[in-house]
Amino acid sequence: MAQRDGSIFLYLFIGSLFLFGIMATLFFFSVSEQAQLTANLAETERKLSGQREDHRSVTRDLTELRILVGGATYEDSPWPDNSVFKQRLQEGIQKEVNDALKELGQGPREYAYIVEPFEDIPDVLRTLRTRLGEVKAQASAETDARSQQTETHKQTVSDLRRQNVDHLEQAGVLEAKIEELDSACREKEEELLQKIEDLNDQMSYEILSLKRSLSFKENQMRGVQNRLDAILEEARKEKTFDDSEPDAKILSVLSESQKAWVGIGRKQHLQKGLIFRVFEVGSGGRRVYKGSAEVRRVDDELAEVRLEEEDSLNPISEGDFIASPFYDPGKTPVFVFAGTGLASKNVTKDYLESKIRSYGGDIRAAVDLNTDYVVLTQNYQSSAQYRTARELGVAVMRERDLLEFIGR
Repeated sequence: MAQRDGSIFLYLFIGSLFLFGIMATLFFFSVSEQAQLTANLAETERKLSGQREDHRSVTRDLTELRILVGGATYEDSPWPDNSVFKQRLQEGIQKEVNDALKELGQGPREYAYIVEPFEDIPDVLRTLRTRLGEVKAQASAETDARSQQTETHKQTVSDLRRQNVDHLEQAGVLEAKIEELDSACREKEEELLQKIEDLNDQMSYEILSLKRSLSFKENQMRGVQNRLDAILEEARKEKTFDDSEPDAKILSVLSESQKAWVGIGRKQHLQKGLIFRVFEVGSGGRRVYKGSAEVRRVDDELAEVRLEEEDSLNPISEGDFIASPFYDPGKTPVFVFAGTGLASKNVTKDYLESKIRSYGGDIRAAVDLNTDYVVLTQNYQSSAQYRTARELGVAVMRERDLLEFIGR
């Protein structure tokens, strides 16, 4: 039992020594680490002190830079960002430099950094000083020229003053002459006024005589106008082809062959193929139509025609008259159609117009003083062409009459 207790004590003693060794070792390492930490702390404080000194130096440099770039106003204010300086650079220095370059006739420039304008400003200033010197020299020359002009002007004024004195002397002489002329003018004026008064009296008498004569002429004109109105009213009545003058006479007739000769030919511009109506003048001047004559051969002053009689009991004979709306040796006959359409179903309006033109006639749409005949077709009474023909006294022709002359 005692031996067992001794062993336990021995184990306890050995364990205690082991724990003490471990604690001693830990203490030694702790003291050594603390010394190292102390040394590191001292080194860190030394570096931090150096950094603080560098910070104070940078701060001083930055403050001086702020004052240099922006002035004293930037000394204590927060440092602006890069965009603020770019805006001031573009709106400030760059704008002023470009305005100066524009005045000098040079192109604009752009700056990205603050130091760039300082390379151009000296050249711009030198150029401006040169221009300023030139302007001053020019101004001085202009001043000298103005001085010379002023002296010349003074001399001119002096000469004008002397001339003015001479003119005043001459004016005195002229005033005397003017007074003489004024007196002569008054005498002449009185003489002219008397003549004017005499002329007025004479004109009053003549005006009175002219008024009486004018009144008499007006009465005469009213009478003439009344007669003219009656004549115009008669002229407005409808005229037909029967009212037109005959074109020629039949000189001889060969009844066996239905041939005849008329007294017009090539010299009167007669055309082959033209058809005339043949008539004689009956009692009371009424026309009696006997048939038609178609031109077959044309000589200088004679023409051969083929006759077509309407009544064998009333044959065409020598001395009968012929007439055609297409024949006028002096001009081209003008035709106008009035109405809405043709009554005949065997021909068309285009056919009639082509035949009229082939005979030397002209076709127009409106009636005027140059119209020779108005061709009346269906519903012609309501047409403007017919009304105008009545007003102007233009001769009218029925559709059937035109067909007779066309010679279908």
